[in-house]
Amino acid sequence: MGLTQLGRIEFALKGGRLITDFNDNAGGVNSSDREVNIKIPLNKLMGEASLTLETRNSLLESMTADVASGVLRDSYLQTQALGLMQAHAAARLDEHANFMRLLEREGLLDRAIEYLPDDDKLNERRADGHGLTMPEQAVLLSYGKIALYDAVLAGALPDDASLESDLLSYFPPALSAAQTPALKQHRLRREIIATLVTNQCVNRMGVTFAHRTAQDRGISPERAVWAYLAARQIFASEARFVAIE
Repeated sequence: MGLTQLGRIEFALKGGRLITDFNDNAGGVNSSDREVNIKIPLNKLMGEASLTLETRNSLLESMTADVASGVLRDSYLQTQALGLMQAHAAARLDEHANFMRLLEREGLLDRAIEYLPDDDKLNERRADGHGLTMPEQAVLLSYGKIALYDAVLAGALPDDASLESDLLSYFPPALSAAQTPALKQHRLRREIIATLVTNQCVNRMGVTFAHRTAQDRGISPERAVWAYLAARQIFASEARFVAIE
């Protein structure tokens, strides 16, 4: 946590293996998000006198291991996605460079602020047979997820009933089994679903997939996510991924 982003990039260029400070702290942030998202429906039930404080606290304590497991799983999947990006960093440098330019044109990214290489440095990397370092890829992955999340949230996808199973699977089994109606009416339902499908699409298919597909097919990035979710269902791809892992 004591390394600056520039220090991390320099270390990675010399063969060091590390990511970014926000990846190092991902577990803490994820835990806080899950805690808030769990407490929102429980507090609503308490306000309606459908749940006592003692029962709520006991339920929260019983879910500790499941929350920890979910947090670790999320960190594993994002780190795995970065590992795959790194494995193909040199071969996909042009693809990553084009994606950075796309985000810049849309006013979503400033390469200088985020210490991402400009076109001259990209040419040097290309000549040396190098791609983006993992700290740089982590930044690009984050911006890619933010852009895709915004596109998904602005559309109709989070309202699709078929994604309720994704919503329920986000919560610990004890909570989803006991409070299914309350979770389906979660006031952050759309935001949670948008986050889940964005993370899965990017983690499984890569940071450029949705926007590249959108450009190639003349569709919106949200429609590209719909296509991924359809393929996920048709081919039962998530079960295949999990079996490999």
